Amino acid sequence: MLYTPRGVTLAESAHIKRYPPRAPQDRQPDYLEKFDFHTVFSDVFVRNGRLWMIGPHFENLEAELKDSTFRWNWDDISQSVVFENFNRMSRASANVPNSPGVLQIEGPLGEWTLSVGLVQNELFSEANLLVTQQQDNRLEWIAYWAFYNARVHHIDSVVIYDNNSSLYSPERIDQILSMIPGIKNHVVVRWDTPFGPLGGPSNCWDSDYGQHVAWEHSRRLFGEKADTALMIDVDELPIHGDGLALTQVLVDSEQASLHFGRIPILQYPNRAEAQKSNTRVHSNYSLGEAKGAWLSTKYIYAPHRIKDSDQLTPHLLLGQNTAPTDESKLFAGHFDAIRIPWRTGSKAPTPEIPNRSAIRRAYKEIQTFNTIFDWLEPEWNELLQRIQPIVNTQMSPCESDFLIRPQTKI
Repeated sequence: MLYTPRGVTLAESAHIKRYPPRAPQDRQPDYLEKFDFHTVFSDVFVRNGRLWMIGPHFENLEAELKDSTFRWNWDDISQSVVFENFNRMSRASANVPNSPGVLQIEGPLGEWTLSVGLVQNELFSEANLLVTQQQDNRLEWIAYWAFYNARVHHIDSVVIYDNNSSLYSPERIDQILSMIPGIKNHVVVRWDTPFGPLGGPSNCWDSDYGQHVAWEHSRRLFGEKADTALMIDVDELPIHGDGLALTQVLVDSEQASLHFGRIPILQYPNRAEAQKSNTRVHSNYSLGEAKGAWLSTKYIYAPHRIKDSDQLTPHLLLGQNTAPTDESKLFAGHFDAIRIPWRTGSKAPTPEIPNRSAIRRAYKEIQTFNTIFDWLEPEWNELLQRIQPIVNTQMSPCESDFLIRPQTKI
């Protein structure tokens, strides 16, 4: 299933735009190129009798939005609109009849009229949901990531925010997910909100709005009735020391969330020779840094246990206990070979380490991964044969350089 957001965006000629919050001396050279000046709301929808308008942090646009007139089916609802600011994300909302309608916004920022649909999304009721945002990860990586989490952690539903991939269309991801055993329902979101600039020379993380908005969007549109939601990247695989399903561990704990650290998994393919396929996927690698799970945390949460004021961010569920679980019980592998160096703009997979003598970090072999990868291998090889025709349709990184694609909003 594909989902296309209906957002509100400032005109290129607008005399007021979002003002960058970062001081000029702390900006990297491409900061202004990647900053989102124009997105007001990334999506607008009605869910359970509430109109949601979710987007990047309002910054300087808030006063003008509050001075605007909001009409729902031609009735003025301006006084009932609630404006809220969070970490790199803002939202506005109002109670409306639980039905489709027309939203009109008129004010200092411009005028918009949107036909807004009613989302009666019961696909994910009582689901164990897996959520990510991605761009141009190899389709076979996405397939293994979904397959692993379905088999190991009892994930049965997936939502992927595809952020303008150039190597394949969202339809290809949709096809891949439809073939993963154990995945009952899935949605691929055509997500065009810019990711935003990174931390820069002063490590100042204040302008990377895109993923913060996507996580709030996933919570309100897809996750409200799910039993659990696992928020991780395609290059990450969680694993429990006792071989337990992470979804069940959370449910049995009665906690709102479980945070876990990540161990870098070296890009030396120590398991590749034992694999029957020469396709690069997570199961080719099991050498983790001896330093352990020192990378920043990720988490799984139970939507019905968190507070309305809590915020999902890429690494923490703010408002809940964010202390990581002891890594002897739970951690995630962060697979260095299952990624592209997107921070540099490259689409090519990270080069592998050619031999053990070239490894420059202390490492240890993670036997729990070896055990699970061996268990999954026969079924994965059968699945890989079935998805191979779709995998073969994705372009190589060099081919994508010749595509003419819509410009990303800045």
